[in-house]
Amino acid sequence: MKSFKNIGIIGAGSMGIGIAQIASTSDCNVFLFDQNKSAIEQAIKKLEKVLLRLIEKGKINAIKKDSILSNIKIVDSLESMKYSDLIIEAIVENSAAKKNCFLIWSL
Repeated sequence: MKSFKNIGIIGAGSMGIGIAQIASTSDCNVFLFDQNKSAIEQAIKKLEKVLLRLIEKGKINAIKKDSILSNIKIVDSLESMKYSDLIIEAIVENSAAKKNCFLIWSL
């Protein structure tokens, strides 16, 4: 079975940041892309809140929180994901947007 160390995620909404959290918790390098820069900022803030709650519940410690966050790299282009072992599309549920995403990716 192939292991995935470098994960690209297209879309920083609820699903995208959730996937990023799981992958980065498993010590994967995550490359997170979203065309909307404010969506990325909001997603990271939400993730930080989730991780703080996990600390409060004793599920993780501050070192693990920092590790999870440091494993997530914000990238500004799809090209930055070209060496990913796996790329996950997690954009808005809109067929035109998804077609456009795959069209851009195939270029």
